[in-house]
Amino acid sequence: MLFSQRQTFHRVPADEKIERILLLRQDKIGDMVVSLPAIRMVRKNFPEARICLLVSRRNAPVIEYEERVEKIFYEKAPHKFFASLIKARKFHPDVIIDLQMKPSTTSLLYVLFSGARWKVGGRRSEKSPFNVQVPANKSLHIVDGTAKIVSGLCGDVDLSQICGEVKISEVELAFAQKFWSRSRIDPKKCVGVNISAGSPTRFFQKEKFIEICRFIRGKNYIPLLFYAPQDLSAAKTIKVSAGGTEMIPQTPTILHAAAILKTIKILLSPDTSLIHIAESFNIPVIGLYPKGEENRVWWGPRKPESIILQSNRTNSLDGIDVADVKKAVEEMLKNIETSRQ
Repeated sequence: MLFSQRQTFHRVPADEKIERILLLRQDKIGDMVVSLPAIRMVRKNFPEARICLLVSRRNAPVIEYEERVEKIFYEKAPHKFFASLIKARKFHPDVIIDLQMKPSTTSLLYVLFSGARWKVGGRRSEKSPFNVQVPANKSLHIVDGTAKIVSGLCGDVDLSQICGEVKISEVELAFAQKFWSRSRIDPKKCVGVNISAGSPTRFFQKEKFIEICRFIRGKNYIPLLFYAPQDLSAAKTIKVSAGGTEMIPQTPTILHAAAILKTIKILLSPDTSLIHIAESFNIPVIGLYPKGEENRVWWGPRKPESIILQSNRTNSLDGIDVADVKKAVEEMLKNIETSRQ
């Protein structure tokens, strides 16, 4: 068997000298956000080690302000991909950790090419190249799953002691403040409504967003639309049709959107990275998810005050009733008003 190990371990031996650690997280923005506690746990346990992340151009801004974390960019173009493999090899990690919970040919190539002595990943088949395998599975929330994988290096970890908040700088905060000043909107009276999603299976109908925004206005709150660049036209249509609805400005990076999000009280959103960013700021979320236990348990918001609404369809949000969304919004607004008293 090509990748079988003579012996596998549940963790890297505690007496190993670890000077370089390479973490693989070359996927989407939300995946990087939920991995922040695990990444910071590695830094806490190995304060003197060089730590490097394999990132995508898309999710790299999430770790822009992480202390003493180097980056290698994953690129799909063959020549750039090979160049990044060379960089991983030259980094010469003692440990490589695949933070993804699913099989990935890309990760496999980095694991093999890195030359790391210790290769840490979630438990997989006996043909796996990982010589440290931990029992991380999709019965856990993804934050806990990545923590389990990191336990293969750090031992049992307590993420409750680790801040998971997305770091933003004065630059992004100034961008947000400029928006609030120009718009003359009180962020405490805003309900964030994110209309964008990463795949067609997570799209909520534009007409439903219009109805929900009108409902929010009726509660004397201002719907504030968040959107991806490709959904700018849809956001403008919703703003005009709903009336009394505002839009965030187009943002240079996800961190600029996060700086605006940081100051509002509620976020309504399909399953996407903004849910995880909002939760990192302790903002309650109303999350819209397709049918499926994995969608709810694995990717759902974790805060007790957050609300999950699931469609009765596996590949569509069309099964979510607008009346249920309104009810969730009303419940969350009442909770906020009660907490102010």
